[in-house]
Amino acid sequence: MANLLGIEISPDAVRGVLIRTSLRNKQIARFEEVPILPPSAPEPAPAPMLAPVSEAFPGTEPAPPPPSEPEAPAEPPDPIRVALEELVRRMSPPRPSIVAALPGEEASMRRIELPAAVAKKIDELLPIEMEALVPFDADETLLDHQTIEVENGKLHALVVAVPKTRIRGYLDQLAAWRVDPIELAVGAAALDGLAQVVPALATEGPHVIVHLGARRTDVCILRHGTTALARTISAGVDDAGDAAFATSGGAGSAFSGSLAERLARELRQTLAAWRMQGGAPPVAIHVSGHRVHDERVPQWIGAVLGQPVELLAIPDTQPVPTGIEPVVRARYALALALAARGLGKAKRLDLRKGEFVARRTTGVVRQHAPLFAACAAAIVCAFLFSTYARWSVLDSRREALEAQLAQVTRDRLGEETRSTTRARTLLESGGSRSDPMPRFTAYDALAAISAAIPTDVTHDVQRLHIDLGDDRSGGHFELAGIVRSIEDRDRIAQALGQVECFRELELGPLTQAPNDRRLYRVEADILCPGDEPAGGGPTKRGRSGRSRAAEGEQ
Repeated sequence: MANLLGIEISPDAVRGVLIRTSLRNKQIARFEEVPILPPSAPEPAPAPMLAPVSEAFPGTEPAPPPPSEPEAPAEPPDPIRVALEELVRRMSPPRPSIVAALPGEEASMRRIELPAAVAKKIDELLPIEMEALVPFDADETLLDHQTIEVENGKLHALVVAVPKTRIRGYLDQLAAWRVDPIELAVGAAALDGLAQVVPALATEGPHVIVHLGARRTDVCILRHGTTALARTISAGVDDAGDAAFATSGGAGSAFSGSLAERLARELRQTLAAWRMQGGAPPVAIHVSGHRVHDERVPQWIGAVLGQPVELLAIPDTQPVPTGIEPVVRARYALALALAARGLGKAKRLDLRKGEFVARRTTGVVRQHAPLFAACAAAIVCAFLFSTYARWSVLDSRREALEAQLAQVTRDRLGEETRSTTRARTLLESGGSRSDPMPRFTAYDALAAISAAIPTDVTHDVQRLHIDLGDDRSGGHFELAGIVRSIEDRDRIAQALGQVECFRELELGPLTQAPNDRRLYRVEADILCPGDEPAGGGPTKRGRSGRSRAAEGEQ
């Protein structure tokens, strides 16, 4: 929430309007007026009451008093500073952001026309365009602008030029009064802030606002809620007629004399200048400011401009109305316009730029602390929601991958698992399923038999039968070969007996072969360690041996 305080400093009083804003709401919170009282002379301090020395001590003559330097009288406080401090105190806490305005007499304001294509470079073109229009040194002049409208390819802008020395002097004066505004508007152009809180002024118009002061008069013409023409006249209501006399007598005698004629002439010239620029006749003339409670003031302005005028309708405070009379609220028009400037999004004239830009302090941070807290809470909530959404997506993906891992390990490794560590262990160990390939193949048996025959032995293979068996029984092999002697056969049998997968080696009878050689036969079971038959049954050789034995008995 932001607290915006617009202040108007007039010769007789300081007026302020406080607007409180939130994310989607804006409220006029308070109207305050503090009179500027003339400083009072300080009273002399009473002298101390001391008894004479002769009375306190008889026989003693009093010593002459030492010469004393006269005390410098205390400087009275600045009445404007006192009034401003009281105004800010009434509007606090928290301390609001102050918006002030430079008097219009200190600035030169012009309406210029440029091609719409140069809108982005207008800050670079302004010094060139305004060099011949302002009576100030270009290097010591601050320029600012605000857009009026863009029509038919033309950009119409309101440009203000102010010597930097005047801005610096006014800001120093405000600092002496302990006021540091965040924005510094310019004269009558600041009245367009009223369009933010008075909906009637935001229409097409044109609307004329005449804000009366004691010593000056601000005239602002609005179109679509934006200043189209602004002028400050160095004459006010108190200059035009005697306040005491204005409360009596006829309406015509209330404003007479040279200053009244000057004010009337300047008002007519302002409206005529608007019409000469192609402006349409005003749909309404609104009057506000000093002494608008005197009905002769609006009547006189209407007679001067040739058109009826109406009191500017300033809305009351919200949500609880104060019940202040409309004619009283109309005195706060400029202060309300200054406070409402921060509600709009369009660029407006502001002299606090460049070297005069406002320095934000921790007070501004404290003022906007609720807004910062709300934004931080929104960011934290968004972060938590994003984190939860991301976690949900990753969790769903994890479950899908674990289900896929369980299916793959069941189909490929023989064991279903969702653990990556267990899956890696199964993969490295070959899985829990037995290898479908035999541990000892027929090629392995053939290689073992071939390796068992010494290289120096002449050996002819007559028959070789290898049967690896199945899950219910082991395998066996049978070898019939021809060697030169019994010793050669025994060497071969001894080598075959050393193969770990050959068991129960059995030698058959020797028979005579041609060329004085010997025919031998050898049989053995094929059963490697750890490969016991699932059924625990005999080997094929054992079954065939029993069958031959049975045949022999028969």
